[in-house]
Amino acid sequence: MTPLLTLEQIGFAYADGRPVLQGIALQIKAGEFHCLLGRSGCGKTSLLKLAAGLLLPGSGRVLWRGEAVRGPLREVAFVFQRPTLLDWLSVLDNVLLPISLERRVTAADREQARHWLQRLGIAEQAQRRPAQLSGGQQSRVAVARAWMQQPALLCMDEPFAALDALTREELQQDLLAVCAEQGSAVLFVTHDLAEAAFLGDQVSLLDRGRLQARLSISAERPRSARWRDQAGFHAQCATLRQQLEATR
Repeated sequence: MTPLLTLEQIGFAYADGRPVLQGIALQIKAGEFHCLLGRSGCGKTSLLKLAAGLLLPGSGRVLWRGEAVRGPLREVAFVFQRPTLLDWLSVLDNVLLPISLERRVTAADREQARHWLQRLGIAEQAQRRPAQLSGGQQSRVAVARAWMQQPALLCMDEPFAALDALTREELQQDLLAVCAEQGSAVLFVTHDLAEAAFLGDQVSLLDRGRLQARLSISAERPRSARWRDQAGFHAQCATLRQQLEATR
C-alpha cells in the first residue's frame, strides 16, 4: 500500500543558505500517529511545514499518495502552536472559517461545527469570543476547526505546550479518541517525552536537522489515562530520554 506521506531525502535551508534539514527520509501511513521529538531549534516545525506543503524543499521530494507535493494540500489540516483564532468572530464562526473562505456556509456546515464543539466539550461556548475562553478552550476550538476540513493528515505544532498539565492530558486523550473515530493520520511536533510516549505509534528523534533515531511505541490502542501509570509507559519515556540526552 502506498504511504500517505513520504519524505525522500529532504533538504531545506534558510534564505542565507544555512541548512535547517538534511537527508530527511520519513513515511507516514494512513491512520498512524507519528511524533517528531527534539530540542528547540532542531528543525521540527520546518519539517512539519514541508510535510503540509506550506514550504517546499531545497532538495529531495515530498510525496502525497505517491504524487509530488507542489503546494498546500487540501487533505492536510494544520494546527499551529498558538490557536490563531480571530478575535472578532464567535467560536462557532472560527470553527467554520476554513469553509467560509472557500464557499458559502450551509446549515449542514453549522451542524457539523456544533458537532465538533460538542465532541470536544465546548458546545456551550459557541457564541463567545476567543478572549472569553481559557487557553484550553481556545486549543479545543483550533482542533475543532481543523476537523472541519476532514483531513486525512493532521499536522500539529506543539498545540498543547502552553497549557497546564491536567488540561494538556485531557486534550491528548480527546485527540486520540477523535483520530481513532476519523481514521486520520497525525504528524505531531513536541519536545515533551511523556507526550510523545502517550500519543505516538512512532516517534522520530530530530537533532540538528537530521533524523537520529526512530522508536515504535509498543502499546495497544485505545490508550486510556491508565497507560501513564504502567511500567511500559515509563520504560518508553526512559528510552526516549536516553535517545534525547545523546543529542547534547
